[in-house]
Amino acid sequence: MLPAAILKSIGARHYRGRQVRGITGQALTVDTYLISIGLGPYTIHGIEAVAMSQNKEAILGRDVLNQLELTLNGPAQETWIA
Repeated sequence: MLPAAILKSIGARHYRGRQVRGITGQALTVDTYLISIGLGPYTIHGIEAVAMSQNKEAILGRDVLNQLELTLNGPAQETWIA
């Protein structure tokens, strides 16, 4: 999920409308955009990003995270991406 303002600012191409469900189970129709995401030296192509008008922060899903080796060290508050 990405803020709609960010998707607009990068000129992301609209892909389709689709239904998603949040933690309450309520269905919501959203717009999605096909984008590439860069994290340091890594670029992941073909990501279907959900545009959210009320969010100001990005939320990365498993479709992105499963393509990376990710290590979280909670006590040290450190994250490594490889």
